[in-house]
Amino acid sequence: MKRLLYVAFGIVIILFSCKNSSEPIIGKWNIVNITQNEKDTLTDITIPLIVFCMQNNEVNYVEFTKDNEYNVVNNENRIIETKKYSIKENSLHIQGEDEVSVMDIIYKQGDLVDLKSQDNIIVSLKRIKE
Repeated sequence: MKRLLYVAFGIVIILFSCKNSSEPIIGKWNIVNITQNEKDTLTDITIPLIVFCMQNNEVNYVEFTKDNEYNVVNNENRIIETKKYSIKENSLHIQGEDEVSVMDIIYKQGDLVDLKSQDNIIVSLKRIKE
């Protein structure tokens, strides 16, 4: 009976910890890698263009806040872009002015997250320890 009580308590803890599914992504994240699926139809210039735009805008890291804001922060720690985000069914939804960008969360463990765009671009993030 005691063992059953511990199992039930563990399940309750798991359910309550999953209640806010965006919580594991809250924080500051470095973009550590951007790759493209071999079978992708995009041109070979896509990834270099993304990296060039990030360097040109001096992107330092991205941040997901408790208020469901997605911020892009530059090297001077100034927010250069802010959007709203939500997590639905293992997908990250970022609300733009005219559209919603959806990225599947394909890997999430500890301080590492991999996101896959609809264009098969995989963005790997690593949490910044504060």
